[in-house]
Amino acid sequence: MQFRTFGRTGLKVSELILGCGNVGGLFVSESRSEQSSIINSAMQSGINWFDTAPQYGDGRSESNLGLALQNIGDRPYVSSKFRLEKEDFNDIPAAIESYLMQSLIRLKLGYIDLYQLHNFLGQDSDGGTISVQDVLKPGGVVEGLERLQKKGYIKFTGFTAKGQSSACLDLARSGKFDAAQIYYNVLNPSAGQKMPELWTGQDFLNLMDVCRQFDMGVMTIRVFAAGVLATNQRHGRESVLTENTNLDDEESKAQALIQKIGLDYGTRAQTAIRFCLGNTNISCINIGIADQSQLDEAVDAILLGPPPEELYKKLDVLYRYNFL
Repeated sequence: MQFRTFGRTGLKVSELILGCGNVGGLFVSESRSEQSSIINSAMQSGINWFDTAPQYGDGRSESNLGLALQNIGDRPYVSSKFRLEKEDFNDIPAAIESYLMQSLIRLKLGYIDLYQLHNFLGQDSDGGTISVQDVLKPGGVVEGLERLQKKGYIKFTGFTAKGQSSACLDLARSGKFDAAQIYYNVLNPSAGQKMPELWTGQDFLNLMDVCRQFDMGVMTIRVFAAGVLATNQRHGRESVLTENTNLDDEESKAQALIQKIGLDYGTRAQTAIRFCLGNTNISCINIGIADQSQLDEAVDAILLGPPPEELYKKLDVLYRYNFL
């Protein structure tokens, strides 16, 4: 396992980290013995970060991760998230602290390393969406997180870059966050490069470059596009986070990709991971898994390393003609 510096936090994080969300599914199931086994296996392979959220399985992911960590000798880095609801905007700092205390109980931890805003970002605050103004204003999200840092409950702060791309850029440019979870995969690499005119999908406007300017840690998410890139089998938990995108289009683009590059760079999942490894602005690659074989496959991708330049040249052609 190789390690990269997680932005200005100075933390050395494994290139591959384990997400405990709904799409992979392992940590929202009842297979506690398998969860413990895989955490041990992951850490033995060098993985030193686990990412969860209370929204994953209505708290089951945090609870299961907390139980599994009780049997681990060395404490890994742990990140979780919070999502504000409409009624929380009356007192944002109090709501954030309440959510964190519940997460710490489920995780059986006294603090977490990274606490992340998990709302969609937009122009107005309404239910699951929050405005940049409500994040940055006095009495807003940033102030609430800073209070928790002073109390020692969280080490660093971050946000999930979902919602309007301009709002994601505004939060990164604010300089108030240590890290961002960024949507990035071989079908939509717009957070890491300028896309050609014909390409379709939500354009994240090279968000990673802004994060680099502010020395933010970058954690990529949806590396497998909810599984579409890794396999043709559907598990029913696929969901689309991005604008101007739907599952049928994602599947169509994935098939065009496979026809173009085949298995020359490893399995489908390994190609998706190796694609991310080639971007030096990425601090770590967050993946979800269902079993030990998928973990082994992912770790082997790290051993293969970044792909050759020829892969990116082939992809440029696909992007130029929007996978047609």
